[in-house]
Amino acid sequence: MLVSILAPSTVTGAPASAQKQVEQAKQCRAVTSRLDRLACFDRVFNTQVSSSEPADNHLEMPLQWRRATQAAQDSAPKTWSLNQKGEGRGSSAWITLQASNINTAFRGSEQPLLMLSCIDNLSRVELMLPEPIDDGRVKLTFPNTQTQYWRNDDSGVVLSSSRGLPAIRLMKTFAQDERLTIRSNSQYVDGLTFDTQPLSNALGALRSRCGW
Repeated sequence: MLVSILAPSTVTGAPASAQKQVEQAKQCRAVTSRLDRLACFDRVFNTQVSSSEPADNHLEMPLQWRRATQAAQDSAPKTWSLNQKGEGRGSSAWITLQASNINTAFRGSEQPLLMLSCIDNLSRVELMLPEPIDDGRVKLTFPNTQTQYWRNDDSGVVLSSSRGLPAIRLMKTFAQDERLTIRSNSQYVDGLTFDTQPLSNALGALRSRCGW
């Protein structure tokens, strides 16, 4: 008799809890600050979702961020990597360069990653950050190029240049020197330095796949 009384309450309680979670998540979306918004989602989903429930609501780092960080981990202690998936046009390749700065503005002085890629026949240049920053657009200046504004994605950890031809022009510029230092209006990005020597050879994998 006890089981027959408890079982219905267990079944009806789960949807109510899930509905409450959805309402709280909607409130988080209204938070304008990116860092505060992420913290809000963390509070909603961090401890309330059981291991038996789908993980769709969990915040997840973007695919390109996970791809870059995994490549960097696999290539350690080297500070760069070339990764290829398939061969020829239509296949994918990406290069990661780890910042050489001993001290950065991130916790533990973690080093960002610069990723150059040809994925889905589209050239990209992206800066992967160890933790989210709250700037929606960041001004970056590179040697021998004009100042650009890079977009920060919703996660706050991926800064992206324009894709396609603008990204290709950047890659070619990076390969002209052995070292790249970025100037920026963001304290997290300003002064980041990368060893670009590997690009003279590694860019061939991207060039052949994206046809430039």
